[in-house]
Amino acid sequence: MTIDPCDPQYQVSKDFQPDKTSTWTYPMKEDGWVLSHNALRNEAAKLKAAVAALQARGGVKEEWEIKALQTAAAAHLDHIHGHHSSEDDIMTPFITKRAKYPDRLTEDHDGIVSQLKQVETLVMAIKVNDNVDALLKTITDYEKDLLPHLAEEEEIGLPLLRAYFTPKEVKPQIAKIVKHASKFEIGSIVEACGTEFARKTFMPNEGIPFFVWYIDFYWKHRLFKKAFVNNVQALVDGVEPNAKKRPQKVV
Repeated sequence: MTIDPCDPQYQVSKDFQPDKTSTWTYPMKEDGWVLSHNALRNEAAKLKAAVAALQARGGVKEEWEIKALQTAAAAHLDHIHGHHSSEDDIMTPFITKRAKYPDRLTEDHDGIVSQLKQVETLVMAIKVNDNVDALLKTITDYEKDLLPHLAEEEEIGLPLLRAYFTPKEVKPQIAKIVKHASKFEIGSIVEACGTEFARKTFMPNEGIPFFVWYIDFYWKHRLFKKAFVNNVQALVDGVEPNAKKRPQKVV
């Protein structure tokens, strides 16, 4: 349940009032913070589906399955570590200048990282003829902890951000996040929300110039599809991904 950001318990000082929510012209469901979370939700679900498909086929049978699984998992790990860094190093310190941000929202990252290490260890050790029962359980447990954490950040962190800061004040922080984003983060967001929404809604909402699509976001989406999307789909289908595809035109 979304908090009331005007509750005095979140106020740091009377100098900073939670009176900025009306300056935000688009809904929270379109906010870049939510979209980045949707990307992580999408990845966790697809990674779990890929491992479930391996389990249904009796485990790992081919070398290409190992490569596909390790490549996709590495992309997810890179993304979520980068996402946590953006929150811990950029957004949380920014919010706490004016609002009290619950410590648990940052502390939860430690537990999630610990689970990710377990996933990584199992993925990197996998061999042909191994079963994936332990891996599927670990990924399932990881997702169960990840999802409520993401929801809580959206129900607490985002309302506080919008109540205590205007879009103009937040824009420089968004620029920092985009600049320092992990190499798969932007592409994952585009994949999860769709290219049309990314270009016509996400980018304008966040004040990202249209030409950035052509010089940056388009290519990052392609990179993410190659590293993650194509590999998890291949594992679900049980068909080795085709490494050679004709390049697409930028549109």
